Amino acid sequence: MMVDMQATATWLGEHAVMVSVGTLILAWGLTAGLWQIGVGEGARARRQVVYWGAAGGAAALFAALAFLVSRDSSITAFDDTLAATLRVALPGAVLQIASVVTHLGDRQLLTVIAVAVAALLLWRRQWWWAVAWVAATAGGGVINRVLKLTFERVRPEFVHTLSDASGWSFPSGHASAAMAIYGMGAYFALRRVAPPRRLAVLLAAATLVVVVGITRIMLQVHFASDVLAGWAITSVWLALCIAALEAIERRAVAARAL
Repeated sequence: MMVDMQATATWLGEHAVMVSVGTLILAWGLTAGLWQIGVGEGARARRQVVYWGAAGGAAALFAALAFLVSRDSSITAFDDTLAATLRVALPGAVLQIASVVTHLGDRQLLTVIAVAVAALLLWRRQWWWAVAWVAATAGGGVINRVLKLTFERVRPEFVHTLSDASGWSFPSGHASAAMAIYGMGAYFALRRVAPPRRLAVLLAAATLVVVVGITRIMLQVHFASDVLAGWAITSVWLALCIAALEAIERRAVAARAL
């Protein structure tokens, strides 16, 4: 089993660009497919099933990754092999591009976006939206920090000077933060833009989240499981924040109707 996983990791590393493009296309396909499930007659019920099904799947994925990483199991061999292959297989030009694109997930940039959106929501007196935004973004950061300190996983070795990374590796902070900011931003945008533009919003958010995660793996500053775990746990947190916001709004509407 371990040999198979290592062989798979080697193949993925040797074909990293092709695999990255394929991953992005797959993300677009899944996004579009889930969007289609949630529109039309009976959409509300289907959306709830998909929503909580996806959240449950993400929670299960994170739990499995956390268990495997903590046991130093075959997934660590997979991660090590993939990172080692990328160190020798990726062309310098690809690393250069990745080192630029990865800044879309930098803490400084995302902090500016988070503060700007929070200020805008407060200025518009959308109090509960502001609370949900802060909970999703700042809360997601706290969760990531706690998990890093809990697992204390050492980052992969990287020999280039195109990106600097320090601290613990699991789960990826860039992947988590990109999911929190761009994911929650997409949710708010979906509630404000015209229906014909909503799929484009989702595809744009999916692109940003996936690309940031892929660049962290390409640059060898995170293992693949770090990125998957960052996406998974933050997806669960966003689902809970959105569910709480919508529950509060439903209660407010019911109270006004009395």
